[in-house]
Amino acid sequence: MTAMDKLMSCALCPNICRFACPMEEVWATESSSPSGKARTALLLLQGQIPWNKENVKILYQCLTCWASNEPCPFEDLIIGDLLVEVRKEAVKRGVIIPEVAAIMDSLRKYDNPYGERRARVKAPLKEAELVYFPGCTAELREKEIISATIAVLQKAGVNAHVLKGLCCGWPALQMGDEESFLRLAKRIERALEACKGKVLLVGCPSCFEYLTKIYPERGIDLKVKVVHASTFFLNLLKDGKILVKAVRERVAYHDPCALGRKMGIYDEPREVLHSLGLQVVEPEKTREFATCCGGGGMVEKSLKVAQKRKKELLSTGAELFVTACPTCKMMFNKTKLEVQDLSELLAKSLE
Repeated sequence: MTAMDKLMSCALCPNICRFACPMEEVWATESSSPSGKARTALLLLQGQIPWNKENVKILYQCLTCWASNEPCPFEDLIIGDLLVEVRKEAVKRGVIIPEVAAIMDSLRKYDNPYGERRARVKAPLKEAELVYFPGCTAELREKEIISATIAVLQKAGVNAHVLKGLCCGWPALQMGDEESFLRLAKRIERALEACKGKVLLVGCPSCFEYLTKIYPERGIDLKVKVVHASTFFLNLLKDGKILVKAVRERVAYHDPCALGRKMGIYDEPREVLHSLGLQVVEPEKTREFATCCGGGGMVEKSLKVAQKRKKELLSTGAELFVTACPTCKMMFNKTKLEVQDLSELLAKSLE
């Protein structure tokens, strides 16, 4: 099916996936449901409704979390991905809502979505077989994750270059800014060429998804093996490169959308937790059905989504809460729920 065919199928569907969409629940409007967003997108592309900010705003009432995929009866229909394509058309037409304009401006000025200046990458870059790319959120909001990851690498005797000051381009493409995405992606490509690395260690699931899947789709070959931190940590444990002290507590693990639904990594983080002696307890919605943390699209009301997931995690009766995503950790911190990244818990357990 073409993109238009997929939008038509979604628009005509009786919204059987609406119960799975976290944004429909918090917005509580027909237009915010998956089918409602598809109808808006379709009518915009057909010229049936005007390209104005009121209509375009509906395109951004989506976290692109893929939660609605599970109950969707149509094969290969991912409404979040389709909406991103229509957002690109809105940006081309210059119909940009204020929230999106602010993020786009920040990406063009500072190469990150947070509106903060940071040190630029300067040549010559240190050459290392393994390159660790923390991503914007860890670098600017959750620095403890970087420190913890470096501590694990050092304990394992792994020589690594930490690649800071760069953005993978995920926020740009999510906003519909293809031009900024390509510019940021090319900077990553050039930096990795200078490092001459063979393995790229990534802690952010969205960065991991983009570097692994989205870059190749756009003809960008990084010429490195991209590995998420959870998989890398598990391999270190299995190979005996690091030794850990047992932690005898109950832990609830939150599946990040990009790592789980989009990249299929569910078992590795849990195996790391089991290796630490932890008892993993699952919330009612887990793995492919896990509720989004709300951080996937940087949209209005995302904190309400995080509050909902907080309640689900607390209902497990766990003593510790862990995820494997800087953005998820940041969102839960905003709800006053203390959540650790997998790297932090592992670093604290090192012998």
